[in-house]
Amino acid sequence: MDAQWLIAPERIRKIEGSFSWIDHRFISGRFIHDLTREEILLYFFLVAVSDRQGLSFYHDDRICSLLKIDLAALGEVRALLIERSLIAWRPPVYQVLSS
Repeated sequence: MDAQWLIAPERIRKIEGSFSWIDHRFISGRFIHDLTREEILLYFFLVAVSDRQGLSFYHDDRICSLLKIDLAALGEVRALLIERSLIAWRPPVYQVLSS
């Protein structure tokens, strides 16, 4: 990116410690258009907390607390993301899948 476009050059993001990303195909492949707000929230959360293999060890109660959803809602949203082949789950481990 050209430096002329930087709004706050003194605050350019740096990768420190862990790193996660959202594959651009999530937008360009139109996945986002088919997802509910809760599905997007859970997916982005899992991407943010997963390791380089896409694994997250957050327990469901902690996820519910952080995302401000109840356990039933988490189960429904998780099932939809699994059905869409965006994540896999085997308690207590989540895996964000490649597209």
